[in-house]
Amino acid sequence: MKEPVSWDRLPEVISSEEAAAIARIGRVQIYKLAKQDGFPCVWFGKKIRISRDLFRKWIETNGQII
Repeated sequence: MKEPVSWDRLPEVISSEEAAAIARIGRVQIYKLAKQDGFPCVWFGKKIRISRDLFRKWIETNGQII
């Protein structure tokens, strides 16, 4: 079993790959979530960046989706 995420050690803005690793899901699933209303990300062309703190809050309130 992997160690729990230490949120304070993560950068303030994380990539889709980092978010996928945190949630223990695939990167494709992160992109699907990013297309939903309310997912805390910003698009830069085809890439997304996610606020660490907002992602944490999103997981805490929407964790059943992941």
